[in-house]
Amino acid sequence: MRRVLAMLMLCSASCLYAADTPLVWSPYSRGLKLVSYNSAESRAEFSGLVTLRGRLFVEFDMETPTQASGGVNFARFVPDAKSLRLLPVVKAGQYAAPLKYVELEPAQVAFEAAVGAKRANLLSHGHNDTISMPIQITLRKYTVSIECDARAYWAQVEARDIHPAEAMATAARNAPHGC
Repeated sequence: MRRVLAMLMLCSASCLYAADTPLVWSPYSRGLKLVSYNSAESRAEFSGLVTLRGRLFVEFDMETPTQASGGVNFARFVPDAKSLRLLPVVKAGQYAAPLKYVELEPAQVAFEAAVGAKRANLLSHGHNDTISMPIQITLRKYTVSIECDARAYWAQVEARDIHPAEAMATAARNAPHGC
């Protein structure tokens, strides 16, 4: 019983310590500046300008297993290796985790900017649940937070900041899913 109690106390102390541990960031672009940090929520907001290249993955609402309903669930940007080095990533501290993707909000704006409004309408009513395409994006607002008990990276975007790198979208393979 003493061992269990000691273990519970140790776990509680380590959880409290982890919440108070400052975040350690990877090196990132001088174009981004940390403008706010809330240690209680482990949430950091950056602003500035940084231009990145990579792939945009768009996941659609599916009306049936083979027919999309027109709604966009997620727009996730996966930066290429060079662009990844320009973004702040939590290397140590609460929920330290590598950046797998940047969630773009609003998702519909990101999607339409990448393929155009007409093409977006066609693709979002098609037969694929997820598509991807290469893009170039300029981030102005970048946030690092905790969602679903995991480190999350996301950005507010405007249509003017997203440019397609290729005209045709293709069915996505190995798309990022989940929290």
